Amino acid sequence: MREIHALCQSVSGGMDISRLLSPYAAVRIHHDLQALAESIRSLNDAVVVVDFRDRPHGMLETLRLIAAQAPHTPIVGRVGSEYDTFGMTVEALEVGLAGVWIAGIEDGPSAVRYVFDHAVARSVGALMTNGVEQIDHPVARHFLRLCFYQVMRPCTVSEMTKRMGVNGRALSRALGQCGLPRAEALMVSARVLVATRLLQNPQRKVTEVASAMAVRDVKVFRRQLARLAGVGFVKARNTDAYQIQVNRWQEWLVGSAMLMRDGVKDKSYK
Repeated sequence: MREIHALCQSVSGGMDISRLLSPYAAVRIHHDLQALAESIRSLNDAVVVVDFRDRPHGMLETLRLIAAQAPHTPIVGRVGSEYDTFGMTVEALEVGLAGVWIAGIEDGPSAVRYVFDHAVARSVGALMTNGVEQIDHPVARHFLRLCFYQVMRPCTVSEMTKRMGVNGRALSRALGQCGLPRAEALMVSARVLVATRLLQNPQRKVTEVASAMAVRDVKVFRRQLARLAGVGFVKARNTDAYQIQVNRWQEWLVGSAMLMRDGVKDKSYK
């Protein structure tokens, strides 16, 4: 079982996280950034939770320091429900913190799944967008990164373009120039990719994974899985289903990079 290493500003915050997550995972509480860094530096299978509810200021700098010590460790920043968690996550992404997810963690048994599922999504996203820099089109590049930051929330293409500060036509043109699928298809594919990764755990129920993927109708989830992975729920638990999705994304990125190398390069988006 993975360990959760939590950095808390206050003793009460540490007690709260420990109470919330200790029934489901081994939790270690830290009140000092240096102590946390020393603990996670040599870990390969851990999640870091940072409680910013008492003091959200300076959050990105703290996350950057943690990521520097353990670049492959997923990090979940915990903030109050009044904050725009998606916007804060995008802000972290834009400063190079690809393995960070900002979330409001609610009380209840689902909280530990919430942490781990988002950590899995971040890890998969970091892996799948590793070659995005080869695509010399800023709009397409930014959208591909954001695809994995919306997989666990209901999000439309129009909401994504609003976050990016571009219109739908500009996004469609950028993806077309790069030889990539339509925006909606990319978003669904990212969701299915993460879902097949979560289904590798035999203890996870399909309904749980569908819910985590922000898909309210399991029948819709079944159709998406069958169309993109080519399998049903049972076979989706096989590692081949996940690898099919990985290969598809890698082919898209490689093909797009080759096309852009000889094609039109749009520098209008900064």
